[in-house]
Amino acid sequence: DNCVLGSDRTAHGGLPFVAWYLQQVCANPMTGGKHLVDYLDLHYYPGDPNVTDPNYGTGGKIYSNNEAADTVSRRMKSLRELWDSTWVSESWIQDLGDSDSNHYDKPNLIPRARAWINQYCPGTKLAITEYNWGFDDTISGAVAQAELLAIFAREGVNLATRWVAPAANSLAERSFLIFLNYDGAGAKVQGDSVSATSAAIDQIGAYAFRQYGQRIMVLLTNKSTGSQGVTLAFNAPQSAAWTLYGFDGTHALHPITNGNISGTALTLSSLPAMSANLLVLADNDGIFKDGFEPRP
Repeated sequence: DNCVLGSDRTAHGGLPFVAWYLQQVCANPMTGGKHLVDYLDLHYYPGDPNVTDPNYGTGGKIYSNNEAADTVSRRMKSLRELWDSTWVSESWIQDLGDSDSNHYDKPNLIPRARAWINQYCPGTKLAITEYNWGFDDTISGAVAQAELLAIFAREGVNLATRWVAPAANSLAERSFLIFLNYDGAGAKVQGDSVSATSAAIDQIGAYAFRQYGQRIMVLLTNKSTGSQGVTLAFNAPQSAAWTLYGFDGTHALHPITNGNISGTALTLSSLPAMSANLLVLADNDGIFKDGFEPRP
């Protein structure tokens, strides 16, 4: 139906294809009850406005090596297409309008897919096996990639694979290293994704992880072109040593600064422009039984 409500969708109960597909998977199990499909597997790339759109600007395509200011702005904001039910895509998708409940200019991709799974084939896992937010040596693409990994964790994506694997020593590789080897000695972001809220999500991304009784880790992405001070407010007092690791366009992943927290507030005076940063502090006494909410 070319992305509109047409005869094919009408002939299948008005369902979007993915919803109908899931419905058929659960309605037609194999002998013994097993399903033919274990993962709902989607691909997603950020879109761009039509080139004739006056809002296209002077930049280029998001999936590129373009670092023009308007391209970078679209690249970073388009992350919201994955999870924000209120965000209207800045790409050609907005031109399709929002005419019915199954046709939308607000992609809200992961929650939408999860809702279809829950409704039509509960228990199916979710995979995004192609995605890319910028070429290997774009710093905004690298920062977007770091935030993508945190979004996938928070929103419950079970499997994700980037197209393609980042080249060795590229900027994009740094976004994986901050999760897989942030201290250069094999330390990884592990544990549960827990609650974190940013007061200015288009400038500062905030994502938290807790390895119970060991570490609390907070990913802070600075998506702006200038350094940013950030104050974190914890939902319970902390008493621990902390270290901030990070990378930007001119510095590989490294320890930036460290200190101690005693209380509920921690101020970081300067996150570098267009950077990904990981705050790591000890989870000394397991007091966070009901979640954790840093508020940059």
